[in-house]
Amino acid sequence: MMTREGWTRADAAERQVWLDGLLERLPLERMRDDGGAPRFRHPSGVGLVLIFEAVVRVGLDAERFMRAEALGARVPTVFSPEVHVPLREVRVPAHLCATEPVAFEGRGWLLRDAVPRLRSWLDARGWRLPSECEWEAQWALGPDAGLTFGAMGELCLDDWHASYQGAPSDASPWGTGAELVKTGSRDAAQLESAIASRRPVRTVGLVQARPVIDLVGSWERAP
Repeated sequence: MMTREGWTRADAAERQVWLDGLLERLPLERMRDDGGAPRFRHPSGVGLVLIFEAVVRVGLDAERFMRAEALGARVPTVFSPEVHVPLREVRVPAHLCATEPVAFEGRGWLLRDAVPRLRSWLDARGWRLPSECEWEAQWALGPDAGLTFGAMGELCLDDWHASYQGAPSDASPWGTGAELVKTGSRDAAQLESAIASRRPVRTVGLVQARPVIDLVGSWERAP
């Protein structure tokens, strides 16, 4: 599996074989190795970094909710287990993730035609939007993975739901309507604030997105 532990155990030759295979499939340029996760650049100029497969803690419980509220996150005044993301551990598959959200036409697109045009732009490159769980995992890594976050909301692949009753128990998106916006400025420097700040896309005027590229394969030998 594409874990950080697997990458660390692999020798230079094994890593190079995996990287060569990836670069044969995708039009990417390998960036200078700084000793961390591999980084790439797409011909469009988008920088990408490998997010290792990992089990991450996502969601909210009452304690985490109160910390988010204290940080000024946009949350209701009462914690509701039915409305907020259930606190749980999920396995997030390895993927390539844009180091910065992609901004269109300088500041993003007006909402009316933003989502269809954004998705067409992603589809044409074989990219997609992250699920809410993937986005939370990316935000938690933040600067450690070379990821930059701002105050503008980022679009996720999930549908918008008024509650989380019936939501997937894994990291997969809950629907693919791209109706969910997450906001997580690094000014707060707290994961709880980013988790709590979630809105339906219809309530925001500008959108941007952090492209994701799915990965298949592994550099680890089969047992």
